[in-house]
Formats: sequence, C-alpha cells, structure tokens
Amino acid sequence: MPIESEGNTSLIYDGGKISAIYQDRTIDLWSYAIEVEGYLDDLVGWETDKKNFLGVEDTLFNVYAEVINERGILIWETHISSEPQYYFANEFSLNDGWVHSFIVEEPSGKYGSYKLGNSDYPEDEYLVKAPDGSKSYFIAPKVYPKYIQIGGSVEGTNFLRVFDQLINPVSSTELIDKKIVSPSVDINSYLTIGTEFLIEDIKDFDGNLHASKETSSDELKSAYKYQGLIDVNKDGINEAIFTNKISGRWVTASVESYTGTIDLSKYGEGGTTRVVGIYIDPLVTSGEVVQGSAHDSQRRFQNDLLIDNLTVKTSGDYDNDGFQEVYWKTNDGTAYLRALMHADGNIQYANYQSKVQMENYLTGQGHADVINDIV
Repeated sequence: MPIESEGNTSLIYDGGKISAIYQDRTIDLWSYAIEVEGYLDDLVGWETDKKNFLGVEDTLFNVYAEVINERGILIWETHISSEPQYYFANEFSLNDGWVHSFIVEEPSGKYGSYKLGNSDYPEDEYLVKAPDGSKSYFIAPKVYPKYIQIGGSVEGTNFLRVFDQLINPVSSTELIDKKIVSPSVDINSYLTIGTEFLIEDIKDFDGNLHASKETSSDELKSAYKYQGLIDVNKDGINEAIFTNKISGRWVTASVESYTGTIDLSKYGEGGTTRVVGIYIDPLVTSGEVVQGSAHDSQRRFQNDLLIDNLTVKTSGDYDNDGFQEVYWKTNDGTAYLRALMHADGNIQYANYQSKVQMENYLTGQGHADVINDIV
C-alpha cells in the first residue's frame, strides 16, 4: 500500500513493515530493539539480537521520506485532529534501512543526527549524545498552542523550513530547467558552478532586496552566478557564493550542513546570507588613493563583478589574525583579489595582488600549499 510517493523517495506499507523505494531499490526500514516484557520494545542505536521493522497502522501519523544531502530522512507528522500537532525525524541507512538516529535541532540552530539511545542500558553511555538543550520534537506552528510548553519540544517553524523539501518536495529537474534557487532544496543536488540562477528574496544587511531601495529588474534577479561553496567567516559552515554582473554585487548564503538548504531570512545580525556590503578602501581613507579612481580597490572589485571577471577560489585565515580571507582570481588572468572578511561574513576591505605578490604573501604566512588552489 503506498503511503507517500512524492519526491525522490516513496514509502509503501505491506501491513507488516514500511519500506522506502529509492533509485529502484526497495529498502525495508527497521531499528535494533530490546524486548521489554509487558511493554513495547525499546528501540536503540546499537546492535542487538532483535530487529523491529517499522509499521504505521496508527492513523494519527503521516510519514514522509526523502534522500537529502545523501542521507535517508524520515519525518513523522502526528495528528490529533485534521491539523498536524507535532513532528519528529529519523535518519535511516541507504544501505540496509537501519533507522539508527534521531534528527535534532541543536542549541546553535543547526541540525544533527544522533544515535537512538536509552540510558537504561550500559551501551548508551558509549554513544555520542546531542548537546544539552537540543530538541527532537517540534510543535506545529500556531496549532495547539497549549502544547508549546511541553518539555523537550520547540515551536517548529524553523524545522518546517529546513525540512520542507521532505513534506512538499520540489522537482530538482524543474529547478535546474528554470534555474531557480529554492531555499528548501539541497543546493548540492542541483546548483551547477558557473550557471546563473534566479534568486527572488536575497537582501543586504539592512533588509533591502538585492541591496537596492528601488525595484530590481527580472534580469538582475536572474543573474546570480553560482561560484561554489567556501567558509567566509571562519565558523566552520560553508556559504554558497553568487556573483551578479548586473548589480555588480556578490552574495554569501549560509548552507545548513545537514540538509544543504539555505535560510534567506538570515541576512542581518547573526546571519551570513546576504548581499555583501560595500567597503571603503583604507587607502582612500588615508588619502593615498582617490575614491572612485582606477586604484580604488572597491571600484575595481565592483567593476570586475560587472564584467563577470572574478571567480572565487578558496578561503582561510592565512595570516592568523582571526579573520577569514577569501581569494578570487580574475578571469582575464591579470590579478588575484584578497578579500578580508568580518566575523559576521560582511567584507572589511580587499586588495589586488599580482601572481608574485600572492605567492610571496601565502608562502610568507606558511601557506604555500594553498597557491595551487588559487592559480
């Protein structure tokens, strides 16, 4: 009996077990279990002598599955009436169907997968635990508000944004054909480096769409060229980089490590998904360079973006001052651009270097091994 057939993974139920169908493979879903006399089995995240195959006879559940970022993810949506009440999610093995982990939202807001545990058993102490304060149950937004204070639960707006692709799958083929960036889809599954995409709702730090107080053209919105993934602010989280030859600006979009999705609302303080700001060249401030002249690095940076003359290469804190440096290469081969970033992912300033200057700088900082990643 089909349970759910949208997206890249379908679910069926034969009356005894749930199976996922992915890439023409049928994967039975099960967990290791420990039998408890007079009670339901305890499901655990370590190997036992008993397997418990998952069932869904209870009509209170809607079940969804999808493979996202090369992970099998299962979502249980619980109903007490016609409206969802709460959600929880598991990860399962694509090799053999072992449902081995809970997916939790950590206190930082990131999502992680941690083995099913049970502190009643000594094996539990050897499992890596989710950080204190992590949440595994998510209350449906604005539904049954009296349940929001249930211990161990959290209002589920962010959960539904991150995992929307499971419940309401979008065709990656359609997104590729239409060249649209969808915040709820694993970008690793369809964004191609060097291709221009439509981004509707990207804002700058102050909340201006496409960094403009004016209405932006459809041409501008569709001109975000995907450059790849790098960490722009040394927080261990990669950002998707886009450049725009119409606006002469560039974008960083923080990628949720577990699902490969982005949150376009994180443009302000505490976020790194935005149109990157414009800086003032320190040499302009010191009076050594005239603002707007050919020697003003901000002017040259923006001009290179307007003529689509930059490709992002790599990033790192090469001088060990605590701030990330992003290296670009001009497509005409004339220079390299070193952009020094703030901790919040916005830019401090940038300077152009010749090939010799770039090599001497990185070698002098003990990072000669990075040079091949840039040239």
